Amino acid sequence: MAGGSGKTPIALDLTRRIATRGHNVALVSRGYGGAGDRKVRIVSKGDRILSSVAEAGDEAIASAQALLGAAAVVVGSDRVAAAMTARDLTGARIVVLDDGFQHRRLARDLDLVVMPNADTESRGDLAPLPAGRMREPWAAAARADLRLFAEPEKRSVSPPTPNPWAAGRPFDPDADVAFAFSPGCLRPLRGGEAIDIDTLRNEPVALVAAIARPESFEQDIRSLGANPVARLWKGDHHFYDRGELDSFLRRAQQRGARGVVATTKDAVKLAPLIDTTAVKLRCLVFERKLTWDEHSSAILWTAIERVCAMAKQ
Repeated sequence: MAGGSGKTPIALDLTRRIATRGHNVALVSRGYGGAGDRKVRIVSKGDRILSSVAEAGDEAIASAQALLGAAAVVVGSDRVAAAMTARDLTGARIVVLDDGFQHRRLARDLDLVVMPNADTESRGDLAPLPAGRMREPWAAAARADLRLFAEPEKRSVSPPTPNPWAAGRPFDPDADVAFAFSPGCLRPLRGGEAIDIDTLRNEPVALVAAIARPESFEQDIRSLGANPVARLWKGDHHFYDRGELDSFLRRAQQRGARGVVATTKDAVKLAPLIDTTAVKLRCLVFERKLTWDEHSSAILWTAIERVCAMAKQ
């Protein structure tokens, strides 16, 4: 699927889990929004950020920040070259490919696909791009080893026909893996200790998001009891300039906003600008929490352990 389905947070979580098992792992992605997304670039070797957001893109920098101390991040539209760079220049023995289901030139040991949720189905977005939000025809999901469904929409969309998870696959064809996102925490724009999410209760706030589904972000913020009074919605990976941010903050303040809440992906682009704006409002970053269904995810951890064992051989 196109953006907004949770692929990157899932890739981050799996990368972090593999790293905690003592494996040298790297996250590889395209680097959408970066100036040189056709060029293979090491964003981080795990200890520090080596690229700028303009070079690597917002998502890659946000991912590198999230994985500091755990894993390297490499970007490039040529995923084979990026994976080889991760292996040769960061020492990675395992590569987690973020949003790479279509890149079949790169051999993989485990294919996971995030399935459409009920909202996608109800809006008629199951057609391939540009008519819908699917990167490939529906039947292409047959290549996956495991299907990941967001709760509570698990099994809301019928599986491909014929069933690709029948005999010959290494895993139980009926063992769909369920996950869920929920409000996690708030942090200062430039990082730091988590702030209690109850801070937003009854607060008039301005929202900033350049993501695929900003309405989902607003729904999360409303669930915390906040009152959004202004919104700056831009296309996915949009780069803000000081003029538009100044104008928005001025408008938000006039509407009574006492703070700004942004997504993690937007935070890396807002941080260099926020201190230069004429209007000063506290800016917080909202982080979502990913949880796995304890029963159905057991098969995923078994698969991950198998891949880790192969990397040691």
